[in-house]
Amino acid sequence: MPLYDHVLERATDVVEDGRTVRVASVEGLILIKLLASRDQDWIDVKSLARLHHTSLDAEWIRNEWSEIASLDDPRMRKFDDIVAASK
Repeated sequence: MPLYDHVLERATDVVEDGRTVRVASVEGLILIKLLASRDQDWIDVKSLARLHHTSLDAEWIRNEWSEIASLDDPRMRKFDDIVAASK
């Protein structure tokens, strides 16, 4: 699925305890959580949106989402509500 490729493209390498780990961006993590849409995923999306509200690239998330589903999808509408409430 190209969405995962795009998430990996935005990921960064972080060195932790001498080991390099690939870490998804906040936007990439949110996008994956929107796909799964389990209860805990929504809790995480709310927390991430709140913590990163000043730098969150919600437009990138919407753009990527539009490649796999409609922007009218209930998951995207819920995401938009979360982002609006986070400001």
